[in-house]
Amino acid sequence: MMSQQEPNDEIENNEILENSADTETTAEPIDTLFSDESTDTSTTSTTSAFTSLRDDMEEQVLDSTPAEEAPITGPTVTTGGIAGKRTVFALVSVIIGVTVLSVMTLDRRTQGITFFGVRELTSEQHFQAALDALHQRHIPDVITHRNALLLLPQQDDRISVLNAFIALTVDNLTVAAEHLKELQDSDDPLITTYLYYIAGELAFKQKQYGDSLQALNAAIEMSDQAKRKLVPAYQLMASIYYDLGNMQQAMNSATIVSNLDPTNARIYRFIGMVQQDYEQWQDSLIAYQRYLELDPFGDLRETVIISMAEVHIKLRQFNQALTQLNRVLVTPRIYALRASCHYNLGDVQDAFDALNNALTRDPAQHEAILLKGTIEVQDRSYKKAVDTFVSGLRYYPRDDVFMYKLSEAYRGFGDAAKAEELAVQSKILRTKRERFSKLNVDVIGEPTNIAMRLELGKLAEEIGKPELAMTWYQAVLTIDSQNQKALFDLERVIAEMTRDNTATAPFAPPPVAPQNPTTTPENQPNQ
Repeated sequence: MMSQQEPNDEIENNEILENSADTETTAEPIDTLFSDESTDTSTTSTTSAFTSLRDDMEEQVLDSTPAEEAPITGPTVTTGGIAGKRTVFALVSVIIGVTVLSVMTLDRRTQGITFFGVRELTSEQHFQAALDALHQRHIPDVITHRNALLLLPQQDDRISVLNAFIALTVDNLTVAAEHLKELQDSDDPLITTYLYYIAGELAFKQKQYGDSLQALNAAIEMSDQAKRKLVPAYQLMASIYYDLGNMQQAMNSATIVSNLDPTNARIYRFIGMVQQDYEQWQDSLIAYQRYLELDPFGDLRETVIISMAEVHIKLRQFNQALTQLNRVLVTPRIYALRASCHYNLGDVQDAFDALNNALTRDPAQHEAILLKGTIEVQDRSYKKAVDTFVSGLRYYPRDDVFMYKLSEAYRGFGDAAKAEELAVQSKILRTKRERFSKLNVDVIGEPTNIAMRLELGKLAEEIGKPELAMTWYQAVLTIDSQNQKALFDLERVIAEMTRDNTATAPFAPPPVAPQNPTTTPENQPNQ
């Protein structure tokens, strides 16, 4: 994670970008890194290695209640194999056992569909083609070849593998588990490979990350015997390690994917995200450019282009950033990024036009508020700056940069006491944010350190990031499923997030009425 720099009177684009990813943007689900679902580029940012991991997990709703889930054992997982076939089968049995075992009809409307070319394939060719489609997550082709196998004798295990995967892709976890049970006596290495892989994905959807990694490792080990490279297993492992904050393991898995499948565009976007988050600017640009070369019209195209623009701004390459920003659909955030580029290039009027467009469309746009208020402080329009940053803190009450900038505005306005109060609050929050950023790096080398993850959760709460706090408390539970502090804190954070919060700013109103208010009650967005 990127550390927070000391604010100053200059227009710092790095400062603006660092705070925008945690405030104005919406997190992207983890497994959409490899899915075919599109991303709304108007609300999605990729500059944080931890804010992009939670939403997809929450969307994977189980058919069973939490009380029916098996406890997470959080085993120590390495990139090596799992000791003994009996151990792995026991693991798969546990994964299957956490779902409610109910038999449901699956894909009746598609059964029996065949095509002229498909009918001429052998059973082996059908199954291999189905597995190729499984790797690409192209469900219609998986179903087509599954249906062809239904017409051929002695294909039960192959059909069960494909049925389990089809059920899993539509989140029908009970049916997927039922089909996996049918495969536990198979001694076919290829069948067993995909049994373990699908079991790993099933555990992932139930947030049992330790069990998922163990099953995926077993699948990879078995795939060597089956002589088939299991690219999806490495992809999923990269996502899980990313979610748990183990960026080194995530990058290792992603690198293996890029080596095994050099035409996989999404893995380069994933690599670019991690490199951008760790300020490896040039490397991230190379990875993003590779994505665009492989998939120039993909559904993540605009997200990647915006990320490239952010990196150019970090490098103070403002003309290159504008070139990228002119390639995407215009949103309030795009206007704000353009304004930053124009201002740093000396195009003041263009900058103000872009800022007005941003704040007219979204009065809570973080980068626009920060840039507007900073310009007003530099222009000594202190009353306007106070109004701007007070408005910003109503939207982002624990933003240390807004607090510091507001203290500058009060100091210029002549209220030294208020300025000092806000400067102290800003310093406390900034210290916690910097500690949080440092721990995010340190935790990579401490995959089983519970105390460090608990501290990360507490710090995330204190800097106003409850979603990240949930992530870290859940990471503790993957190591120790009975950790009472993590269980208590997680339950408390969830309760607080669902409770109506009517508080606005964490400080007293300014001593004078703000001039030219940025927002009015009528046009303020729902908070």
